Amino acid sequence: MREIFSEIEIKAKPAKVWEILVDFASYPEWNPFVRKIEGELAVGSTLEVTIQVPNRDIMTFNPVVVKANPNEEFRWKSKMWARFLFAGEHYFILEPVGEESTKLIQGEKFTGILVPFLAKPSNEAPLGFIEFNRAIKERSEK
Repeated sequence: MREIFSEIEIKAKPAKVWEILVDFASYPEWNPFVRKIEGELAVGSTLEVTIQVPNRDIMTFNPVVVKANPNEEFRWKSKMWARFLFAGEHYFILEPVGEESTKLIQGEKFTGILVPFLAKPSNEAPLGFIEFNRAIKERSEK
């Protein structure tokens, strides 16, 4: 398994951050990493997600929602070919910090026998996470 993640503290309550996180229709307005999400935010639903990793081509994939706990956590899983070969679980975790702030943790866990070949350590994917986190912080704190 390989995992990458980024976290940021946001001066807004988890409910405010959640509202922005799950407002998929607004992503093109503010999100530099996840350019588009279409589909229903419900466990078992398939989404269409388009990302733009810095210095890479746009990529679209169809993960399945595995967790959608309002104001707390949103996760999806996707695979390449078959889960035992290469799979990723992307997550957003919102943790309250005091009365008025939230820690947003965004990450991805990669599993499968091809992980050593396809998920090499890279600064590019975390940079996308960092850009996303900064943008949602800015939008949440307005």
